[in-house]
Amino acid sequence: MEQCDPAKELNEFLVPHLAEVIFQADKSLALLRTIGENADEINQARFGSLFGSLQDRLKDHFILSLAKLTDPPRKPYRVRSMPALARFLRDHADELAFQDEDHVRAYLRGEKPDRPADGEDVAQWYTRRFQEQGATQPPESPHRTDTALTKALADSLDATLDAIRSGANDLAKAYKSVRWLRDKKIAHREATGDAMRPECTWGDADSLLGRLKELVAVVAMGYCSMSFTDANGVYHLTRDAGRVGILLERLLAKARIIRDDSNEDSPQS
Repeated sequence: MEQCDPAKELNEFLVPHLAEVIFQADKSLALLRTIGENADEINQARFGSLFGSLQDRLKDHFILSLAKLTDPPRKPYRVRSMPALARFLRDHADELAFQDEDHVRAYLRGEKPDRPADGEDVAQWYTRRFQEQGATQPPESPHRTDTALTKALADSLDATLDAIRSGANDLAKAYKSVRWLRDKKIAHREATGDAMRPECTWGDADSLLGRLKELVAVVAMGYCSMSFTDANGVYHLTRDAGRVGILLERLLAKARIIRDDSNEDSPQS
């Protein structure tokens, strides 16, 4: 049997699995926002039925993405979700070496972890951090394992996810609504009225996604030196995913469904 390499498996856990699911959810949201913001013009152009069908598919895709991120681990399946990530950290706590231990400690203390500035790569950021601490350069081998600290992070992830699953806040409402829709309407069609669905808004669902991004970003930076957020805590790939919304808006303008504000008649630079 092939021996498990926890560091490699954690890297693959994050990319392409969790990061890709988040990216796809963000793209669905970006397209839904663009359609919603231009709904009057789309309906006036008599394309409401077409874009309504597209909205239905995008909503299902977004719900399924959130459900994937919150699925509990199940044997014998290698589920890639946030609860499964917490279990993986706990199971391999004595093997996983930190790439940025301070980042994890700051998170557990409830502080805002330091992050690379815009346009600054991780190597430059490390060098700057150590120089600010009075060192001429980062140590050659700063990485070490800390079983207790990794288990503490796993406990923190589990506590956050438990609060989402069983709490009475807006994130919990979004979680319960997502699970209900996936189980009762998308994966299976049950004879259950919509009145039984837990109430939540799209804003609540987006906030749930944002909370999950925060958890993924801490693990990615702490153990893999992957910076998923900028200096302000904004998730990098959310901006990339938003490009599909911009492209759809350009398409609507090209089709003269919405007004083209791009000043395309002006000379090209």
